[in-house]
Amino acid sequence: MYYYWLTFPPTDPNSTDFHKYIVNNQIGFEDFIDLQEAQNTLSKSYFPEINLEKFHFIGIQEFFREDLRELQHLLNWPEVKIKPSNGNTYPDYKARVRNILGDRQLIRKIATVNREDMELYQAALNLRGKRKGLSNSLQQYQVCLQASQQRLLYTEVIPQKDKAVLDTINTLHN
Repeated sequence: MYYYWLTFPPTDPNSTDFHKYIVNNQIGFEDFIDLQEAQNTLSKSYFPEINLEKFHFIGIQEFFREDLRELQHLLNWPEVKIKPSNGNTYPDYKARVRNILGDRQLIRKIATVNREDMELYQAALNLRGKRKGLSNSLQQYQVCLQASQQRLLYTEVIPQKDKAVLDTINTLHN
């Protein structure tokens, strides 16, 4: 969200006051994650008081293609060819993401201040795992996550750093 916002003009009619504040005041990434308005945005804005177990199907972004194929099969949809078209255009975005993922302390902080979103994501993973007959442990998803990222052309993300992120999340979750 942060790097997307930096490429999105604050003069756009869809720009929020918070977005304008971030861009106009040139708030840095580490300061951004400290702002309460930037924390737990999924659980607060999109899924407040929603029981995910009431959904028949939950897909996960990291497994987008696989989950879309399964949904297509369930709903008898024709096959759709998906071509990523909304990559972040912020300069050096992928390098910045690699740096963030390589900073265990920063990842720990992001996970801590976004605990509700982390719990929501874990609940969604658990439901997906249950639907597919898999274990609910995040560690069981590491191989699938890496394969999915490669299919989505995220080959710049180093698998060892993915493991470090998962280990940090598991440490915080337990």
